[in-house]
Amino acid sequence: MNRILIVQLLICLLTITTHAQKIAETWENEIEVISETEKFDGVVHHAYSTFVYEVTEDALRKLIIDEVKSSANGKVTKKNMIAALEVDIPHIGTDPIGVKAVTNSIMASHAIKVSVAFFHDSLEINPTDFPESDKAATEVMHEMGVMLNRSVVDVQIAGVEKEIANSNKKYESLKKEKAGFEKQIMNGEQKLAELDAHGLKLDAKLIDKQHKEERAKVLGESASADSKDAKKYAKAQKNVMSAERDILKTDQSKLKAQQNIDQGQKGLPLKEQEIAEIELQMNAQNELLAKLNVKYESIK
Repeated sequence: MNRILIVQLLICLLTITTHAQKIAETWENEIEVISETEKFDGVVHHAYSTFVYEVTEDALRKLIIDEVKSSANGKVTKKNMIAALEVDIPHIGTDPIGVKAVTNSIMASHAIKVSVAFFHDSLEINPTDFPESDKAATEVMHEMGVMLNRSVVDVQIAGVEKEIANSNKKYESLKKEKAGFEKQIMNGEQKLAELDAHGLKLDAKLIDKQHKEERAKVLGESASADSKDAKKYAKAQKNVMSAERDILKTDQSKLKAQQNIDQGQKGLPLKEQEIAEIELQMNAQNELLAKLNVKYESIK
């Protein structure tokens, strides 16, 4: 039976009762189709049933609606639903066959039993009276079971893929932050080295200015204020003060450079730890994704 018929049957399942189960990494069930009697709105009819695992009520409802949308030009309308109910089961006839569907939670196995009954002009049709139709109906339900359970795993896969994408974004962001700290340390060390070299020159310059001041002091201190020697001494004093200010500015710049280095060295190991943690997380996510893909293929 084709996918269209399966989707047509799915439309009956929009009102459902389910039981949640934790997502598993392996699918340890098998697609089962049973022929039995089932109650539909309180009335017992012959039905075919299959089972769906690991899904919640809201998730399965959304899954079914998405399936209907995918085969109905993206629209779930009353007209589309009515049209979809007019299906044919081979060897019963060409007249439209009505479909009723119901779901029941199987608490012991955390499964949802999906049961479908077929009707013609409000009369129940029992496909077991027609071997070929019985086979066709069984195939329909088997394919529905495969599709629904695979779709459930598809949702799990999509969730893990989204987590992986978010982890990749976070990983790239952390690498940029780590590179920022590394650059901060490198620039700080380079600046500090430059300032150290510059500071040595300033120290030598200060010593020279101090020597000149000492020499000028000998005559300048006892000279009159407007004399040449006094002015030379005053200028020498100013030069010493200027050299000392240059050294002070350089020391302040060195302090700032060292603070930048310290900040980078403090932040870098924290980022490295965050990166290591997210790498472990990404490895676990990729392992889970691989298991889920195997799980998907195992549903047959």
